[in-house]
Amino acid sequence: MVAAALREVFNAEDLQDARERSASVIERLGKAVPKVAALLAGAAEDLVAFYRFLSAHWSKLRSTNNIEHVNKEIARTSL
Repeated sequence: MVAAALREVFNAEDLQDARERSASVIERLGKAVPKVAALLAGAAEDLVAFYRFLSAHWSKLRSTNNIEHVNKEIARTSL
């Protein structure tokens, strides 16, 4: 439920659209899971921060796969 709602935000056309979708998602989740909605409300600008970069980079920036890859490489090379 939450992941699907966040995908709405991450698939926005631009920063303004992402902010509007984020507000809508937080409002909807507030009824079902208020603690999650409160966390998202506090992190709303962080969720859409990647929209400030060039659109060609959005698909890489909105994913945590890069961070996970770097962490695995650090762990692998520090042995």
